[in-house]
Amino acid sequence: MTENKSDRFIHQYITYVKSFCSNVLSVLTTLIVFVSCNRTHQLFSNRAFLRQLSNMDYRIDDQVIALKKGTFVKDILPGTASKIRVDLSDWLILGDLNNDHQSDAAIILTANMGGSGRFFYLIPVLWQTNNPLALEAILLGDRISMVSLNIENQQINVVYLGYSPEEAMATSPSREIQRHFILKDHVITEVNDTSMNVAAIISSYSP
Repeated sequence: MTENKSDRFIHQYITYVKSFCSNVLSVLTTLIVFVSCNRTHQLFSNRAFLRQLSNMDYRIDDQVIALKKGTFVKDILPGTASKIRVDLSDWLILGDLNNDHQSDAAIILTANMGGSGRFFYLIPVLWQTNNPLALEAILLGDRISMVSLNIENQQINVVYLGYSPEEAMATSPSREIQRHFILKDHVITEVNDTSMNVAAIISSYSP
């Protein structure tokens, strides 16, 4: 009699465990499918966004820059060889800038206005219902060297090498500049601007 009760208990326990595992597996499968579909949708949205960044209008110094496949070229004067050329650089990053849980972007455009200069502009781009909105272009500098670009906690962080007042433009830039920007009511605002002279730091450790 005792063995029968024990067998029944074991059988009920095994049946319970099987049912529990089956329910857990069903929940996990549903969760995995949901996460996978959501991530796939996000990836497709990001790809579409990246394509649009190469083919949309920006504004630099009150001039509309209509990129086509990442490039804009215009004669400075009709019939002359001098041209304005603007390119979408490889420096771009996706991230949420306005806390709407959508991927916005921070991009770097490089512009040559017909002379020897190569100007770098930072432009935030908001993703608004399949309609990207490019905000004000911020001039970072002439012939700088980009180090990093990221978005963290709705803040754009840019690090690049620029020129000190005493440095000649013919040399490579050595002054590290860190700049931080946040978005307020569709207006980009600089938080602070800190810098250090990398060459001086390196030389201070030289024997």
